Amino acid sequence: EGGLLCGMKEILPIEALGIEPTVSRAEYASRKGIPTYAVLIENIKKTAPDLPPASNVVCTKSLNHFLDPQFFFKWAYDVLDADGRLILEVKNFRQQCRMSGRVRRGVQIDHPFMFVPETLAEFVRAAGFDILYTDVDEFKSKAERLRQKRTGLPVGHMRLAARKTGRSPFTAPVLPRPQV
Repeated sequence: EGGLLCGMKEILPIEALGIEPTVSRAEYASRKGIPTYAVLIENIKKTAPDLPPASNVVCTKSLNHFLDPQFFFKWAYDVLDADGRLILEVKNFRQQCRMSGRVRRGVQIDHPFMFVPETLAEFVRAAGFDILYTDVDEFKSKAERLRQKRTGLPVGHMRLAARKTGRSPFTAPVLPRPQV
């Protein structure tokens, strides 16, 4: 979202570039000095075929909306430099169902794909990344969730940071790590 990139640019020395399918949000970011493509991620290669390598790819509250999440992960892997980071914030489907009390209430028509912490982690590893950090809201206390909400972070999501590896995306199966 344009506002997120503006906030990041205010506190970090970054050269931000946005990809935002909502034209009004893309225009907002552009007015704030952040070059932003108003396009679906699945069309970014046609719109901007020569993007420079990136240190970080940040995807917040978007992965569930993508028509082809595997495309996004391959694209992120390709655009990141050798030691690049992938930073995700994704709605937790299991938590959404638990909070609403029913699976059918957890389903959102604009979310063609839903993730839970375990499947998100395996998807990220299969895409050629090593996970550095995860934060899942699902079992946090009410006080923790309220404190988090006051800081501006949404509740009901997962946050994950991963580092690009030398593994090519989706070429080898990634088995779940044994539970200890």
